[in-house]
Amino acid sequence: MGGVFHCSVTDHSGTAIQSNEIEIRDAIYYMEKLNIPGKLDIIKVPPIDPADFPFSFQCFDTDPSMSTWPEWLNLLSSSYWPYDWFYCDVTGAPNAQICADQSSVLPEGDHLKFLNGTMYLLNERLIESKKIAIVCKSKRKQQPIRTFARDHSEARNQEITAPLSVLPGPSGQPAKLEALTSTDQSFTLQAGSNTVGFKLKALYREPPTGVKTVWTKDGQQLPKKFCTQYSYQLPDIATWTVGGTYLLTVTSAENPNEVLRFVYNLRVIEPPAFSSPSCLSGLIYIMEGADYNVSCPIKFRSVPKSLIGVNLIEADSPAALRDRLKSDIALDPILRKLEFDFEMKKEDPTSGEVNILLYNMEDGQNFQLSAKLESSDGDSYLSSSVRVVPTPKLFKPPSGSSCTEGCDTEPYNVTCSVDPERIKLWNDQFNITYSTAWIIQGQWSSAQLDPQGIGRFIETTTDGATLTIWPRGNSASEQQSAKTNPPVEGAEPKDQEEKHGTEVSSDPNSQSLTLKQYLTETLGESRAKDLMLQCWIRLFVHSSEARFDPPPSDRVLRRVSRQYQGTSDVFDNPPRLIYDSRWETNKALVDQLTVTRTFTPDPKPASASLAWIAAVVIGVIIVVAVIALSVWLYTRDRGETYMLYDKERAHGNDPIQEMKEKEAFQTYQRHKRRFPVRKNHLAIKSLTGMPDCSGSLNAELGGLKRKGLSKRN
Repeated sequence: MGGVFHCSVTDHSGTAIQSNEIEIRDAIYYMEKLNIPGKLDIIKVPPIDPADFPFSFQCFDTDPSMSTWPEWLNLLSSSYWPYDWFYCDVTGAPNAQICADQSSVLPEGDHLKFLNGTMYLLNERLIESKKIAIVCKSKRKQQPIRTFARDHSEARNQEITAPLSVLPGPSGQPAKLEALTSTDQSFTLQAGSNTVGFKLKALYREPPTGVKTVWTKDGQQLPKKFCTQYSYQLPDIATWTVGGTYLLTVTSAENPNEVLRFVYNLRVIEPPAFSSPSCLSGLIYIMEGADYNVSCPIKFRSVPKSLIGVNLIEADSPAALRDRLKSDIALDPILRKLEFDFEMKKEDPTSGEVNILLYNMEDGQNFQLSAKLESSDGDSYLSSSVRVVPTPKLFKPPSGSSCTEGCDTEPYNVTCSVDPERIKLWNDQFNITYSTAWIIQGQWSSAQLDPQGIGRFIETTTDGATLTIWPRGNSASEQQSAKTNPPVEGAEPKDQEEKHGTEVSSDPNSQSLTLKQYLTETLGESRAKDLMLQCWIRLFVHSSEARFDPPPSDRVLRRVSRQYQGTSDVFDNPPRLIYDSRWETNKALVDQLTVTRTFTPDPKPASASLAWIAAVVIGVIIVVAVIALSVWLYTRDRGETYMLYDKERAHGNDPIQEMKEKEAFQTYQRHKRRFPVRKNHLAIKSLTGMPDCSGSLNAELGGLKRKGLSKRN
């Protein structure tokens, strides 16, 4: 149920002061806190005519504005009222205060009360059965506001001398069936609202013979346990089944044609609602330069219109909101540069979600973020205060301690100091504290250094801001470590490793290692060329109200934090981690936080250089030999051919020219003709009788050879 409420105060002269509009929950709060002054005066009530029932009693003088109240306002539960109605026994002639102290609650079926201070006594049964007075008293102070009796004493401290009474019979015409409240009322209830104590009420006068009453809903009779002659109690929670038309039919017992009908039209609506109101409420912290995503699930009966607001400037699209922000001259200029996006997604016919993305937030972009759903059935509204937490500002960047030559000859210090003004800002405006430590070579934390391992070369101050590095080892630290951590008798080397961690070396010569050698043995040569020190800054929120996105994490970093920091409470319980410099995306800040010191390269032995030279010489010799052998093999046959040619020329012969002059010379090519092989004797005999081709060719070649020899001779 909704409405526009005002707080109105009227003095004895009739002058009224009215407040601005307030919500119903605020109106209820003010009503509960209303301080109604008590009075010890007793109001005389003459004997009541039976025809006047229901008879009204007024707790206090009504304000003129009460006449404009809607009907449903009087139907609210009495739990919202700052007063209540009681009765007391007057046998002992009590005064008003004693009557209030000894009073009892009026029976539920004998009265009806309304928010405007009116109570109706429905019948004479209670007055006739007991000697009573009726009192209205404050809930807060238990003081009587008004007391009603037939008579009282005239003393200053008035005492009740006669109880309320009823005339023995009507003084005039018998009462007829008459409505005292409206016979047609309409109400709109919000689905899911609490309707405990909300009743449909009807007041009427009835004839002496009585009446017959029936409550129905949409033509169906309602259960009698929730019905009385004058009211019907609705279910505790308003659901869709509550909606409908309720009807109270009052019929005169004397004349069945004399009927009163009280009609109540109840409409149940369901405005769009945020399924999880905590998605956008309270306080939101966003780190400078970071993004923040708000996702609010919603439910609705009809698709609503979504509006997103920045400092009460609302729009239904990102482009429209940007235009409105840019055109608002009263807005902080830094908010005009606010980067955002939002949309409403419909997942199914009755649900969806509103997504809001704020990105690349800048320091000083603090504002009120709101989300609103509008529909014909009502609205829903959420808001939250967004504040941007600035990232660390360094008083003296550690990167100034970086070095490339001669960096590991002498011990040195590196310091990470945060600007005191930034520390004060975190504490005063955000209730945020910080801690400083170092990450060494991406492997160890300075908060707990193993004296048997990396702790032989590095020490840290109590506040964690300064590191002292001994590239050749700290002899004083080694001696102290030997005293405080003696070897365990009978323990195996494996047990010693488990006790001191994986950094312990069983090599007795490990005590003489340099920092570079230790890193080479532990991490490998590829990771031991430079010493990398990273200043590790973390911010912790001490406010339970603030909501924020914690920095990302993984198993390795979580293990490092828990094992070496010894601060598991920081991650599991308040204070809560909001910033971790290991996940910083601003490259300029990361470079400022990082110290890189190059180790001096190890000198190479002379024997190694000679071996390298010898290997090169041997390789060259082998290559030359292979080339020479290849050339010899290639030219050997060609050389023999040239020698034979020269010999022939020496005898006056030119073999090449002779070959050219021989016209009949042709190279012999064997014909690939296959002769059939027959199995009979005649075929074999015929083959043996063929001329000897090969013999003729041989004879011809022999003749050529003899001719050549004769020419030489």
